[in-house]
Amino acid sequence: MAPVLMYGTAACPYCQAARALFSDLGVSFEEIRVDLEPSRRQQGALEALLHTPAKGETP
Repeated sequence: MAPVLMYGTAACPYCQAARALFSDLGVSFEEIRVDLEPSRRQQGALEALLHTPAKGETP
């Protein structure tokens, strides 16, 4: 399985759900907390755009 890199915040309910799902499934992941490292927020947005299917959706 490809490594999972997640950009998230402590208060985001979608991030909380993703963390719980990864844990339940036994999937290891690296998380970059953009609430603790605001300078990484733009990097996360760019990564999402580059790896999102061309359906006009965001992860």
